[in-house]
Amino acid sequence: DSWEELCRMFTAHFTTSRRHPKTVASLKAIVQGPEESLRNYIERFNKVFVEVEATDKMKLYILEEGLCEGTKFQEAVGILEVETLDAFFELAQRYIKYEDKQKATEVRRPKNFEVGGPSSQREERRVDEKKREGGKVREAKPPKSQFTYHTPLNAPRDRILSEISNAEFKSAGIRFPKQLPAKPNVDKKKFCRFHKSYGHVTDDCVHLKDAIEILIQKGYARQYVDGQPRAANNNAPRQNQLAVDPASPEQHVEDENRVIGGVALAISRPEDFLPL
Repeated sequence: DSWEELCRMFTAHFTTSRRHPKTVASLKAIVQGPEESLRNYIERFNKVFVEVEATDKMKLYILEEGLCEGTKFQEAVGILEVETLDAFFELAQRYIKYEDKQKATEVRRPKNFEVGGPSSQREERRVDEKKREGGKVREAKPPKSQFTYHTPLNAPRDRILSEISNAEFKSAGIRFPKQLPAKPNVDKKKFCRFHKSYGHVTDDCVHLKDAIEILIQKGYARQYVDGQPRAANNNAPRQNQLAVDPASPEQHVEDENRVIGGVALAISRPEDFLPL
């Protein structure tokens, strides 16, 4: 009896101490915290990543889903259409180097130097808090442009948006942003056709300015550079183009879930069209 009991106890101990293989659910449980660095998130993911049997496509999907919402890297991944794990990790490495550089800069700053919070979500909360002052709507500070200089154009950006084909945007690596719910106290007299939302007009849209600049730098939309000849009938959108009709903002809101021209509205706030 004692031998059988010893064998049973040994077997039970071996079974409980044996490492169980990780599953896809183990990967899904790994998400980036609001204040967590990209480096730390990638390291945690990689520890489980090597033990899970799943396709690279599935791992890439889970890795993107676990990114903290609203970070510059999360936005860049959506804009640049990262399609492979190698491309994702290459882009992540560039952002990690940038994060490390920023941390080193902050360490060297004097203690009385005022800096903003590390999270874009914290910045958005500050903007929301300042929007109300005596019940009046306040203008939110526009996002920072990716470029210090924009090529002079020979047509309004609103018009360029309506004439450029979806294929040109896609070839340049740019996807149209998702429409977000309207924020309280936003100025509904101003409507952006690029974001399909209120708060600013299309011609003043920083993200659209950057998108057009990227198009020009990549060899598209050169006919809109100031000094270049224009086609005779540029006012009429060509077939398969993104036709931005002059409908009212209310009509745009009603169509918020419609896919325009076959290109899905893919990202919430495309602040950075190129990696840092």
